[in-house]
Amino acid sequence: LPGHTYPPDSPLNVQMAGKDGEAYGMIEFTYRIKDRQGLHVRPVTRLALAAEPFVCRTTVICGEKQADVRSLMSMLALEAQYGMSVTFKVEGRDEEKAAQTFLALLDEMTENSRQ
Repeated sequence: LPGHTYPPDSPLNVQMAGKDGEAYGMIEFTYRIKDRQGLHVRPVTRLALAAEPFVCRTTVICGEKQADVRSLMSMLALEAQYGMSVTFKVEGRDEEKAAQTFLALLDEMTENSRQ
């Protein structure tokens, strides 16, 4: 996201899909799972609900599997565990707003898992 940075030790590694960091129809970022329970029902539900208002498609990739962020069953089928990385690909009219929302939510969930 333009102007969006995280410290090097952050679990979020943001990368823009586009020439010289400019978005051209897709935003991609990677998140390393910090919750000891992995990507379980609660965070998956929060992500799906957060996606509802946005006009865009968000694909989440973990290893060889991929899922639509709005599909609880396909997200759970990713079997994303603690320490694994998942990649979010956000495409569509609201991609920047959606990606910012997902990043904030993942960051919040990471902070909550440390408590």
